[in-house]
Amino acid sequence: SKPTVLTGNARFTTPERYRPPVEITIVAKTDTTNLRLSYAADQIIFNWELNKSQLRVDGGPADGQHQAGEGNIPPGKYVTIKWKVTLAEQSIYVDGRLRFAHGGDYSQINNYVSVFPANGSVVTVKSVTVKQLANSSP
Repeated sequence: SKPTVLTGNARFTTPERYRPPVEITIVAKTDTTNLRLSYAADQIIFNWELNKSQLRVDGGPADGQHQAGEGNIPPGKYVTIKWKVTLAEQSIYVDGRLRFAHGGDYSQINNYVSVFPANGSVVTVKSVTVKQLANSSP
């Protein structure tokens, strides 16, 4: 299928909500800044306009656990983001490299998955896949 180009307040959002454990795979790119995701947080921000190298984590069990040096992604190039959320932790990988991990209570999450731009960025979404995992997964 054709990639979805998002500008302004547009969002790519899954038609249904998901409970952990899940593995979310997003293939997307930004033209400059602000590739944003939401599921186990209100937003995860790559290439934040105020500090591109900081991975921002706003909301959810890991609220405020920003990661210095982990937020940069190359503008204009598709990246594959894997976001695994279990009942007790979340981890985020970009092109196979761990960028963020946090242990906490994720058992109450029941959200849509969204990808969106901000502050004038243009985000292109090639695909979003959500795989429900078995509850016994570590």
